[in-house]
Amino acid sequence: MLRWISVLALGFLIGSIPWGWLLTRRRGIDIRQVGSGNIGATNVARALGLRWGLLVLVLDMLKGFLPVWAVHLWVPDRSAWSGWVAVSVVAGHMFTPWLRFRGGKGVATAAGAFLALEPWALLMAFGVFLIVFSLTETVSVASLSAALAFGLIDKVLFEVSGPAFVPTGLVILLIWVRHTDNLRRILRGQEPRFRWGSP
Repeated sequence: MLRWISVLALGFLIGSIPWGWLLTRRRGIDIRQVGSGNIGATNVARALGLRWGLLVLVLDMLKGFLPVWAVHLWVPDRSAWSGWVAVSVVAGHMFTPWLRFRGGKGVATAAGAFLALEPWALLMAFGVFLIVFSLTETVSVASLSAALAFGLIDKVLFEVSGPAFVPTGLVILLIWVRHTDNLRRILRGQEPRFRWGSP
């Protein structure tokens, strides 16, 4: 039990690395004071351009993918364990202690974790993201749609149920909760659209 608690704690610490804040700080910008104030890839892309946004996206995905993938290799017959590591990593990103527990919204980190858990389900959910984004040009709407789609695909198409699905459902719930402000702006028609290109 102590070893397992240590694994979850390590996952939380890996997830808590605020790549968006660290990289923009090196450029003389506090990303929390720019745009939406979020430390994730979308806000970084708005502040510094698409290349920096993509770099943060990849790093945030990696910190979700690597811990979950490692646990999956360690105990391949315990898929729920990998799922709970995914929860810990995403929670670390959302509530990073290095920024007074005010982190990102967890979409990229969750995508990395889901890639390790169910790559085909993630690929299909990414297709949903692309379709919704092409229609709305709004990252938050596309992200929330993709998160919900992943859960439905995972549960219905891949028949993941019971204890194995609980952590996945929790990650999706956390993503939706962290997007509360976005949902309010969406309902008011005030959610900003993402524009390609450097600022």
